[in-house]
Amino acid sequence: MIDAHLANLNVLQRWILRIILNKNRMYSSEKVFEEMKVLNLRNLYMKRALMYCFRDKTIIPYAEHTYHTKCKEIITYKVRTSKQIGQRHYSYVIRRLHDMIPQALKNEKRLGHFKKLVGKWIHGVLGVIVLQFIK
Repeated sequence: MIDAHLANLNVLQRWILRIILNKNRMYSSEKVFEEMKVLNLRNLYMKRALMYCFRDKTIIPYAEHTYHTKCKEIITYKVRTSKQIGQRHYSYVIRRLHDMIPQALKNEKRLGHFKKLVGKWIHGVLGVIVLQFIK
């Protein structure tokens, strides 16, 4: 049911962008998004989820222990689920996105700069790979 609503919103978003650019129905949707430099709904959801994660640092549980391990970096708990219904929940998506973003983004301290870097990262090649787990 959620996918049906999302599909309708995607169609509406592409339709409105084509009207703004004065293009016909057969014009490529990818080119419309590139020309307007806007995010589609899934990419926008990813960006908003990462902004929420940046503002609220308690969402991502870090492994806190005093044991000496081989990896000295800060490690997050891996999220494993076998159910399809839970994979759309924001807490699952935020943790998966947080694991996928580059370390430079994780270390960023300023929100404005973080927004710009996330936008560039989503528009880049890695953003296409990230979409595979949301679909």
